[in-house]
Amino acid sequence: MRAWVEGHLRAGEPLFGVVLGDRVVGVAGVSSSPSRLRYFRLLPALVRLVPALRPGAALALLRATRRPPAIPAPALTLDKIAVLPEFQGRGLGRRLMAHVHALCASDPEPAGVYLVTVGEGNRSFYEALGYRTVRAVPAAGVTVLHMFLPRLG
Repeated sequence: MRAWVEGHLRAGEPLFGVVLGDRVVGVAGVSSSPSRLRYFRLLPALVRLVPALRPGAALALLRATRRPPAIPAPALTLDKIAVLPEFQGRGLGRRLMAHVHALCASDPEPAGVYLVTVGEGNRSFYEALGYRTVRAVPAAGVTVLHMFLPRLG
């Protein structure tokens, strides 16, 4: 996580955090320009979901994360959102996403916010925020979800 935060800051992309006391307990980062490198950054997280992943399955996951043409351009891309497990369920993820949505609303250029995720719990979280699934791609035993929320405001 630390390397991701540092890289995100070096790239000059927006990053939001939740700090409780002296501890960072949640982060969310967005980018405004799609990059093929982003797909490679997703792979480690996806690989952890599937034990004993073979190279062919890893390649299938990589292909499944490709941005679908149905996503309007330009769009902000949610690169990562994470809240430490012991702090989940307290609304911190929603607060982080509120900052992401406010950033999108303050800029007339992006058509909305795009993200890639896996898991029904994640899908429910994002759907409760207004996202819709644009594409669902089964790969290596998981379903990769491409979701989009049009800019509000």
